[in-house]
Amino acid sequence: MGVLARDGDTTPAWTPHPWRTRVMVTGGGRVAVDTDELAERAALLRSAAAEVDRSRAHAAVAAGQVMRYHAAAVLPAIEAGRHLEDVLGVGRSLPALAGAVRGLAADLDLQGVWYAEAEREVSTLLAPPWWRVLGAVVPPGLVPWQAGAVVVGADALRLVGHAGSAAAALAGPLPGAVVAQRHTAAFAQYAQYLDDDVTRGHVLLDGEPVAVAGLTPVQRTALAAYGPLSAVGLVAQGGRRLSGLAVAPAPVVPMRGPAPPGPRGTVGPPGTLGAVAHLTTLARPVQPPRTPADLLGRLAALERDVRRRGTGAVEVLRTTTPAGRRHWTVIIPGTQAPLAGGVNPMDNATNLLALAGRRTDVERAVVTALDRSGVAPGEPVSLVGHSQGGLVAARLAADPLVTARFTVDSVLTAGSPLGPVGVPEAVSVLSLEDVRDITVGLDGQPNAHLTVAVDGGADEPHHRDGYARSAERLDEVDDPAVRRWLERDAAARAVAVPGTRTESIVFEAWRTVR
Repeated sequence: MGVLARDGDTTPAWTPHPWRTRVMVTGGGRVAVDTDELAERAALLRSAAAEVDRSRAHAAVAAGQVMRYHAAAVLPAIEAGRHLEDVLGVGRSLPALAGAVRGLAADLDLQGVWYAEAEREVSTLLAPPWWRVLGAVVPPGLVPWQAGAVVVGADALRLVGHAGSAAAALAGPLPGAVVAQRHTAAFAQYAQYLDDDVTRGHVLLDGEPVAVAGLTPVQRTALAAYGPLSAVGLVAQGGRRLSGLAVAPAPVVPMRGPAPPGPRGTVGPPGTLGAVAHLTTLARPVQPPRTPADLLGRLAALERDVRRRGTGAVEVLRTTTPAGRRHWTVIIPGTQAPLAGGVNPMDNATNLLALAGRRTDVERAVVTALDRSGVAPGEPVSLVGHSQGGLVAARLAADPLVTARFTVDSVLTAGSPLGPVGVPEAVSVLSLEDVRDITVGLDGQPNAHLTVAVDGGADEPHHRDGYARSAERLDEVDDPAVRRWLERDAAARAVAVPGTRTESIVFEAWRTVR
């Protein structure tokens, strides 16, 4: 657990002010936590703060006495008054001390809640009744459809009610990420039974059976939601199913006018060169990103490119040392399209499939981009992503088929729900999570890897720019696991090697008619 605070800071913990609160680090090693002891320590700190308040009251009384004897002993009174003013309101004063101690107590309270979530000591809030669990395993033919409809309707009403309680909890004192994590886990415990297939061993996914054994309730719920969302997307696409995927380097200079037709049977996105893009595209030199904040800062331009072209896009950075050794970094943006099944694969279909543990079009696009960039075996690869992009990055690092082909050394994610993803210990992962960002709680469980929880102070806690600002302060976090990650990430990207040059290639990805 790492703590970062400014001297003399009187701001209460977890208020929306950048880096004026503490930072909590979880993961990165084996840690045993006694949550009862955390509560006891917090109570002792609050008691100490009360003692400081009493000392402040005594000092104020003393100041009044000094003023009474001011005329009798002018010089001593002036000197005593000056010291009392310092104690009551200047520098490291008693009010500042009391505020800082209460802030530490609030941190311990929050960390107790967070670790309790990790240890599953908190109530599930919405466990389904025994008869609902039993009904899920009864053969469909034994249950009249009328009874099934009544049960599903009751389920839906109960879930609507739970959504209301979750919204009320989000307005409470606990950070949104903790509330979202708790309520998502509870919601999924019940919602998974809305689709009987996901509790009976398999579910059809685009016509193929997918085993659900071993999945969490959140993952099963994601699979159940994928079908209806895909149907809505199919209607939005006018009944045209885009089941293929094309990946090509984006032109450095945007085309003017309509794009030329792509290969037969494909849908070329507006503003792209389609199948001939790679013939006219060259990697362009860029300033080497030195820090994690530099990496996340590249997302803004990449997302502007996505909006202009109407496609998905990932950026591949190739860093070459004077000795000729190449290092690779892939930047993956977050969700860019609200529906599912459209031209842009960075949509909510990818969110649901990735959360459910299924391979996605965006993962295929990243692998294709690495292949076409010419990444050789043994060359270090770093993956960076925000939101959906972080989930994709972690899943790639956890995929044995990917790691058998590429040497993934480090992963940086920001605002990504990664609880179900088990990244091997050989890969160094750091996740930034804002405590007010409900998106990071949508996995319904804590991360098993190194996670830095912050209050970034942004008006929109999920926004990429807020995470970039938080990443600027990572080197100030006094935690050995964070320092080890920073060192390994810098080595993977050759940050400390003088004379390196970095070039950028942006790859577009879009769905096509197969």
